[in-house]
Amino acid sequence: MTIVCATHFTATSSDAVAAHLARRTGERLLLASVSPGALGPRDSAAQAVSGALERERQRLSADGLYVEVAPLHGKVE
Repeated sequence: MTIVCATHFTATSSDAVAAHLARRTGERLLLASVSPGALGPRDSAAQAVSGALERERQRLSADGLYVEVAPLHGKVE
């Protein structure tokens, strides 16, 4: 099973809880974030989100977690 967590990179995001749950269960973690208003993956807002997700993936992977990221763009519902 994979634990999926949406994040917006703030102190109130639930990604820390999801990472803790992934550690305790040994499951994979998928972090996703949406760049609102981005026109596509090459848009500067989308690239900023992709970079932030990648840094978070590297940080959590260093702790031994298997982390995948999903940078998304479009409307946040």
